[in-house]
Amino acid sequence: MTRGQRRVLGAVGGLIAVVVLAWAVAATAGSDGETTASTRAPAETTTTIVPPTTDTTLPLVPVTGGVAIETETTLAPSPTAPVATTAPVATTAPSNQPVVTADGAVLTRPATETTRPVDKARGCHSAVDAGWRIVECGALKRDDVVLLWLVEARGKGLRVLVLRERTAGQWATVLSAADDEGTKWSRIGVRGEDASGDGRPDLLVGFHERSSGNALVIDLVEAGAVTLHRGLPGGSARPVKGELHTWVDRKDGTFEHSTIRVIAGAWRVAATENVPASAVPPSMV
Repeated sequence: MTRGQRRVLGAVGGLIAVVVLAWAVAATAGSDGETTASTRAPAETTTTIVPPTTDTTLPLVPVTGGVAIETETTLAPSPTAPVATTAPVATTAPSNQPVVTADGAVLTRPATETTRPVDKARGCHSAVDAGWRIVECGALKRDDVVLLWLVEARGKGLRVLVLRERTAGQWATVLSAADDEGTKWSRIGVRGEDASGDGRPDLLVGFHERSSGNALVIDLVEAGAVTLHRGLPGGSARPVKGELHTWVDRKDGTFEHSTIRVIAGAWRVAATENVPASAVPPSMV
């Protein structure tokens, strides 16, 4: 072997020794020094899946009552479902239940009966007075008697009329009440319901007074005559089948809830209870 060949072989051997030494150092650092790639990865996060809860509280279904009333469906006001109430405990013996009369009724019979034409094709809207507009109106049938009722307005003025057919196409005003200047009532509400429980619909009319602390005054009409009248200061009225419920503000944070029924041929306060203001439902008239 020549001297030159020995030099080349020695250089190669030295290079191999350097490479082996570097590899050994790297392996030592990987085991004792820095963390490896596998240990640097974040620990796996465990996700707990919680099943969705089921809402077992069902919405309360409004309680409705009363018989079907034959109305002109496109003209009659939309009915409001009454709120279910807990029957109050009677505070008087049956023989002493106070009578509720029609004394002081707002709706009265006209001194002179006049008739007006009503176009049945147009319904109760054709009964409006000239210069007035219909707020709401409808028809109510009791046996073979059909009554038309209408609430009409002109500016702030309000009127309510109950009409009965006398001859073909001619209807007479049998009951009416008027506030032409708009100083007495802010609103008039009407509701048909068999409150008397005789199987025939009645008409409850509510007058909301402007100057009496939001007082509500109600008249109940049976077959064209007022048979019940009551004032309800700050109150509410809701007829259901066979009963009339009223609430009156006692001015002490509570309301007097009365259940009124026909007993022994007369409207009587069958039961009363005091309830908080939060228990008073909106008036249906």
